[in-house]
Amino acid sequence: MVGHPFQGRGYATEGALAMTRWLRGAGVRGLRAHIHPGHDASARVARALGLAATPETVDGELVWAGS
Repeated sequence: MVGHPFQGRGYATEGALAMTRWLRGAGVRGLRAHIHPGHDASARVARALGLAATPETVDGELVWAGS
């Protein structure tokens, strides 16, 4: 979570990319994210990680996935 005064500065993307690199180094091959359809900032972070929206939804959230 990024506090409101610090949003839009790339911190969420930077943190998510660091976590993704660590997970990949640990052998994780696929990633999934559940994102509310109207949450554009989270969708931008997901795209930066190489994830793409799928047709699947879980509890009203769109599932994003990538390998």
